[in-house]
Amino acid sequence: MLHQAFTYNRFSIGHDGCTPFRRSHGKDFDKALCEFGECMHFKFPKRMIGPDLNKWDSRWGAGVFIGIRALSNEVYVGTPQGVI
Repeated sequence: MLHQAFTYNRFSIGHDGCTPFRRSHGKDFDKALCEFGECMHFKFPKRMIGPDLNKWDSRWGAGVFIGIRALSNEVYVGTPQGVI
């Protein structure tokens, strides 16, 4: 439900030719999005890795796109370890 409400608010065009996002913010939503459930590569945040990151350790992982947090535009990614 969260992703459906997000996409409706950002991309549905009303009778006046504007989206609800444009009416409230005065500009169009211009961020790139993946499709819901699409496999993607993501970069682990430094706070999850900690200070013991070696130079050769990879900060990249694979996951499934779940949605975007509306307030901060953070991306929710599903992994076997949980949601990041």
